[in-house]
Amino acid sequence: GRPAAFRQLRVRRAGPLHILDDPGLVAASIRHGFYCGLQNAVFRARVFDGHRFQAAYRNEAEDRLFVTRALTRGHRFGYLTDVHVIYHIHDANSSGAGGGRQDVDRRLRVMRPIAQGYADLRHEASFTKDEIRAIDERLHLELFWHIGYALLWANGRRAEAIETYRQALKVWPWSAASWKTYVLARLRTFGQPEAAAPRTRLAYLKALSRYLRLVRQHPGRWRLALQSVALAPLLREHLPPQVIRVHEGFRMRVDGSSQTSRILYATGEYEPATSALIKSKIGQGDLVVDVGANIGYFTLLASSAVGASGAVMAFEPNVVVRERLTDNIRLNASNNVTVHGEALGPTPGEVTFYVGPSNDTGLASLRALDGSATVTVPQVRFDDLPRPGGRPVRLIKVDVEGAELSVIEGMSACLARDRPDIIMEVTDEYLRGLGASAAALFEHLHSLGYRMYEITESGPLKPIASADAIAGCPSQFNAFWTADLRH
Repeated sequence: GRPAAFRQLRVRRAGPLHILDDPGLVAASIRHGFYCGLQNAVFRARVFDGHRFQAAYRNEAEDRLFVTRALTRGHRFGYLTDVHVIYHIHDANSSGAGGGRQDVDRRLRVMRPIAQGYADLRHEASFTKDEIRAIDERLHLELFWHIGYALLWANGRRAEAIETYRQALKVWPWSAASWKTYVLARLRTFGQPEAAAPRTRLAYLKALSRYLRLVRQHPGRWRLALQSVALAPLLREHLPPQVIRVHEGFRMRVDGSSQTSRILYATGEYEPATSALIKSKIGQGDLVVDVGANIGYFTLLASSAVGASGAVMAFEPNVVVRERLTDNIRLNASNNVTVHGEALGPTPGEVTFYVGPSNDTGLASLRALDGSATVTVPQVRFDDLPRPGGRPVRLIKVDVEGAELSVIEGMSACLARDRPDIIMEVTDEYLRGLGASAAALFEHLHSLGYRMYEITESGPLKPIASADAIAGCPSQFNAFWTADLRH
């Protein structure tokens, strides 16, 4: 097996013998393997008192699992460091079964009994959770990389290989390399590439996005996420609305009509640094205001964080998007959310609202958009609205595509009274489209006692000390504003 893995385990010395005396030994013997063919011939009859394993996997599986089975029956295991052995590799030995495509059938004859042995091992003794996990990992390895690969090498047996891959992924679905190999194998089964290109890309998107929604972290995950997001427009073109569970635990119905929904489908997360910051700033019983709620990701994030004793006020003037927002709220039975269809601004009245392109409804805005349909919507000052339970506002999130300063101007009483934290998307180009600027936004909130920070995905909050310093930020970024001197 892998001697280095076992030398890290706790041992008890008895002369030249190293007796392994570690609670993780069983799991290690499964994950890394003790290959004990020679020892089997000498010790098997005595150790197992004549017990014989099933004939279907007597030879190779019995060889691989010898130590694990002995350990589960109360035996100890040790090793010597200075032993020299010469032995003959017979034709049925698995040592020669792994190398090459020349004899696929021989490889399968050797490896299938081994996989069956690991499958049966689960039922032979009482194992800990870690030992069960080790068995599942090892069975996945045998099925996927040993049997599945052998089948993939054999001409005309690709369908059989794909079915073996499926079985392996059901046993242990947490391997990025396995999912990638499975998807590539699937893609090669479709017809002519030029005729099947959309279908192959869609199959890859479905498999890749499913994996990314299940697995939050693994080395190189960002590369897979980039591929998945690049393919995500296929969601709107080829699939009906999909109900997914995002990393934060709630469910959402996404249809690919906005960049937010595409990213959520492709990766299961959205702006993770901003999400983490929001969760760190609110708690049970708080009141959160979500201005520009879109389809409800941040609304639902806040709803779950503030709990039944808290409340969320969600503002979304786009009728079509607001229907998706309310649908997602119902999907999660988020009874602590109230949805408002008004736009927020400095004065009450009516305003022209640009609904944006059909392939990215998240761009809807009070800012003029070329070629966009328009509707008239009511506008209100936030300060004129009643607050649920009359409680103070703890956090405000604003993403209104350039109208951020107008929203803030209608909240002056709330900001002076409650001093809530503010999280806001800042795009100088969009702000200028409504007669403002990022510098003017900075100066306004700075005059109210707020300090500005850039939210970065790769590290801590980055202080922005002046309006001129905004020039060093990305053209579009999320900002955190706080009046809390302790921050």
